[in-house]
Amino acid sequence: MARHHIEHGSGLTSNLRARLTELAALPPVLDTPYLTVCVDWSVDGENPGATFQTEGKASQRRTGHGGEGGVTRRAGRIEIAHELKKIVEAAGIRGDVRDSLAADSEAILSYLDNDLDGSTKGVFIVANTGAGVFEAVSFGVPAPTGAVTGPTPALSPLARIVEDHPPYLVFLGDQKDASLTVVTRHRPAGNLTMKGSKYPKHQKQGGSQRRFQERAQNRIDQFVKDAAAEAESLIAQYGIDMVIVAGDEVFVSALKAGIGQKLLDAIVAHVNLDIRATDQQILDATMPIIDQAERDRELADARKLASEIGEADKGAGDIIPVLKALVAGQASDLIFNEDFQAVGWADFSLDLYGPGEVPAEHPAGGDAASLVAIDLDEEMVRLALRGGAEIEIIETQPPVAQGHVPKAGDPLPRTEAAGILDQFGGVGALLRYA
Repeated sequence: MARHHIEHGSGLTSNLRARLTELAALPPVLDTPYLTVCVDWSVDGENPGATFQTEGKASQRRTGHGGEGGVTRRAGRIEIAHELKKIVEAAGIRGDVRDSLAADSEAILSYLDNDLDGSTKGVFIVANTGAGVFEAVSFGVPAPTGAVTGPTPALSPLARIVEDHPPYLVFLGDQKDASLTVVTRHRPAGNLTMKGSKYPKHQKQGGSQRRFQERAQNRIDQFVKDAAAEAESLIAQYGIDMVIVAGDEVFVSALKAGIGQKLLDAIVAHVNLDIRATDQQILDATMPIIDQAERDRELADARKLASEIGEADKGAGDIIPVLKALVAGQASDLIFNEDFQAVGWADFSLDLYGPGEVPAEHPAGGDAASLVAIDLDEEMVRLALRGGAEIEIIETQPPVAQGHVPKAGDPLPRTEAAGILDQFGGVGALLRYA
């Protein structure tokens, strides 16, 4: 059996989940803030730079991707430069905080100008010069542009990229050829093609047709078994839990009869594709299926959360119970609506967190000076990653029906999954134990 493997190399970060976990392990810093930046690096329309005047402001001119002294061709670069300038100016005219943020800003813009791979469409950066931190992650899908500061990195934008674009495997085959394509964030990360051995020859007159058919079926079964073994290896390598099967009826039937339960459980759909389908044809046929599978998973998780809270006592709903579960490492899954936000406070030295404004007195009798204001929704993401929990971010807006335009002033419709989470303040957690 012939085997041919192609790895699609690029400068993009290959394992975003691993990088997200590494960033969550960065320690809280109170002397100088972390500056977390997300940038949409996609080209602005079909004519890059056309929306900007040729005589741009000095802050819009740079070297690098836009050409020496030319106007930048990325709207995201202009927008983030403006945001960084405001953040530095708000830090005052001098001091360690301003110095760290100014150095962070300079390093971030330099990275954007000089170090990005040409296939990059989104960038996530965590910087804290005062703490000696500069971590950059690039990926092949756009991301919302913005910047925030805090005692810990704000990880939800990257978590959203990871959660919304799960890697998946397309298992395409017929009775003599197979193609395994790993898709990560809207692009093939690798292809493995396999070609089976030749069909057994028909015997001359007097030979058994039944024996020939048995040998042919045995060849197909062995080929499928070998292809399934390669698929399981790719699933483990890329952390895949969704597989789409494409192929003729004989191949699909043999596949479902001969593969292991883990691979069988991962199959989310069967589509019709020619074995000669291009990468783009594979993407066009499978990405809508994966998007719908992700929405179905969100609804299933929301329903499971409501059931576990109500019956089995293995779920937590609302801010305080969820916080307790996260700090204790009890949560297996953190689930929250995409529009969930909460302010809060923390004493990182005691691993103590709470909702609302910073209290005047320490709730645990400690030093009130140790209490700092935080974005509690961001801290929940960090705590979940620290504890090895999965993160599920619920889409709140259903797709707009064709031809349907909501009336002005009417409340926007919400998905069923979001409605379930709304009952618990927009956030919940599945627990490892009651």
